[in-house]
Amino acid sequence: MGQVTGERYGSLKNIPHRTLVVNGHDDIMVPTVNSFILQQKTLAVQLMLFPDSGHGSHFQFPEEFAEAAAHFLAAKRRSEPLPAGQPRSARKLDKQSFF
Repeated sequence: MGQVTGERYGSLKNIPHRTLVVNGHDDIMVPTVNSFILQQKTLAVQLMLFPDSGHGSHFQFPEEFAEAAAHFLAAKRRSEPLPAGQPRSARKLDKQSFF
């Protein structure tokens, strides 16, 4: 049970669903690098990285999170990414690449 066999992240490419990964830039419980790994190794993932926030980034930026999550859930096609700059209110938060 739970043993890694073969390439460590190999099974991530088998996830058939679009996936929204939300992380704070300064998260120490789930280091941000893990979110980048998920983005690189999963076929249909959208990464939402909040600046100046930790593990509770979705609580620190509730409006921005809710808007982006609603857009993600409303997307009709697997490959439809969030538009650049979405959510609109996130632009003021953008110290780095927000999405």
